Amino acid sequence: VVQALNCGPPQASGWTKVAPFEDPRTGSGVEGAAASLIADKIYVSHGYRGADTALLSIYDIVLGTWTHGGLTAPDASFVRSELAGGTAFGKHYAIGGRPAMCCVEEFTPGPTGTWTTVAPLNRARAGLGGASWYDKIYEATKFRFVILMDEFSVINDWLRNHMVDHTFVHRLKYFINRTRSISCVLVFQAAVV
Repeated sequence: VVQALNCGPPQASGWTKVAPFEDPRTGSGVEGAAASLIADKIYVSHGYRGADTALLSIYDIVLGTWTHGGLTAPDASFVRSELAGGTAFGKHYAIGGRPAMCCVEEFTPGPTGTWTTVAPLNRARAGLGGASWYDKIYEATKFRFVILMDEFSVINDWLRNHMVDHTFVHRLKYFINRTRSISCVLVFQAAVV
């Protein structure tokens, strides 16, 4: 359960502790939530906070404060946890989740933030991992690697144009195609970031 957020690079002096995450609506932290970084705010939606929820919390990095609920952080429509989160075009996305769901919700930040249900996944998925890169959202489960909002070719194109070691590129593509596991996302993200 996330109770504190640590920011900054680990240096000799260590990490800097910032405002703890304790949702006053539930008296708890959160795990299995969707999260996105948009501008200078971290959006944390849904997740397990004593029970699966549809709650939204926003951390303001500049002010060092959390907002839990209210006009800028309204509840979503679907209760769930163990979902993927991502950012595309300045919006926060909540994807799939437990219980196994096809649902994808889009949150538009603003003075009166709004949730919209958008095109669903083609199959119900829970226990997801997610990452965002250049306004594209990638989600992975133990058995599948899916790119939302684009084609698999984006990986091939980027690797072909930006990686020097083509042996590594070939091995990574083989690994992704062969295992389709969550660890391939971690390897891929480490390679491209």
